[in-house]
Amino acid sequence: MQNVLAAVFSAMFGAKDPDQVNTMAKQAGEFINIVVNLLDALKTSFSHRSLTARDMEHTTTHRINAC
Repeated sequence: MQNVLAAVFSAMFGAKDPDQVNTMAKQAGEFINIVVNLLDALKTSFSHRSLTARDMEHTTTHRINAC
C-alpha cells in the first residue's frame, strides 16, 4: 500500500524527493490503519451492544410471560 500511496503523492504534489514522498506515504498508511482499526472496534462495540440488548429484551419478555 505504501508504494501506491507514494506514487499517488508523487503525482498529486509533484514531489521529486523520494525520501519525502516515502515519509508521507508511510504516515498516510499508518493513518489509514488507525482508521480501519477504529472502525473495527466500533463495529465490535455495536455488535456487542446489539447482542446485549437482544438478550435483555428476551430476558424481560420471558419474565413478563412467566408471571
